[in-house]
Amino acid sequence: MSSENNNLEWIYKPRIPVIYLQTLLQIATERGLNELDLIHKVGLSENILHDTLGVVPPINHFWLIALIVELTGNKGLGFEIGLRLTPTAHGSLGIALLCCRTLREAVKLAERYWHIRERTIRCQFLEQDKYGIVSLYVNAAYPDEVRILHFDALVAMFYRIIQILLCDTQINAEIWLDYAEPEYYQAYRNQLPPIRYNMPTTQCRFPVEILDRQLLTYNPDVLKHCIAQCERERIVLEDTAKDFISRVLEHMVLSHNHYPTQHELAEKLHMSVRTLRRRLISQGASYQLLLENTQKADALKLLDNLSLDISTVAELMGYINPANFTRAFRKWMGITPSEYRVLIKR
Repeated sequence: MSSENNNLEWIYKPRIPVIYLQTLLQIATERGLNELDLIHKVGLSENILHDTLGVVPPINHFWLIALIVELTGNKGLGFEIGLRLTPTAHGSLGIALLCCRTLREAVKLAERYWHIRERTIRCQFLEQDKYGIVSLYVNAAYPDEVRILHFDALVAMFYRIIQILLCDTQINAEIWLDYAEPEYYQAYRNQLPPIRYNMPTTQCRFPVEILDRQLLTYNPDVLKHCIAQCERERIVLEDTAKDFISRVLEHMVLSHNHYPTQHELAEKLHMSVRTLRRRLISQGASYQLLLENTQKADALKLLDNLSLDISTVAELMGYINPANFTRAFRKWMGITPSEYRVLIKR
């Protein structure tokens, strides 16, 4: 098999929960399209729609999205999907979120078990002085048009879920997206918080004080049951090796101003470097992609701590010369660390 084909191998492996296809099809049928016709055109059996725990390959999901966009002309489909994905659409994880005591507990739980519902986008939560921040990072390389639609859906979904958890439609949130403002945004702006485009990263940001609000749906008994179910799903993923990227990321951590090399990662995972590379490629990823995403996430987290000066952040990131850190950060984000600090202070 060629290297090019290897790079695309991941899109043929089942990993997209069926519930997300069902949401897509609901939107399509409301616009007069035939559900079964769409399913057959993208190479799926109608039986999959009745399997609540089923997953489908990303390739079929991409085809379905592209087909619906083509037939409806709705390039803002991502926002529409995200606004419809209420907590219960996410199975045991979504119900667990509803049963948490506070929003803080819910957000941390979502971060912990995010990968059982979404395996191509990494989610990280952190607290800044004024904000609670959910950041999103791509773990697999796929077409930019699909990535944009995916991020549109995810940021809209996070915003909508926070509204539902707090029973409050007036959350003072803000969304950052790392691409240019599309024309279709105007049709959805009244349903979304302010969005800042062309930002260095993709985030959903909300006031830190809402994190400790009590949830009216708090239910400790149901929460315990749902967490146990999430844990079972996590174990199944690991046992079937479908979540290899998450295992790699567990070891790709900054320690003593140093990130593990490919050889060190392979050793920690008890495999050869060649096997590590092959398995990452099969998931649509690479060591360099995951390392860069981890570096970006860590740099942003450190820079969000305004008590640390930029030279200290550079040192913690393993850069002896702060100028080298500035060059690396500009390459990752398109702006300097100082410019990023100006953005977050606004």
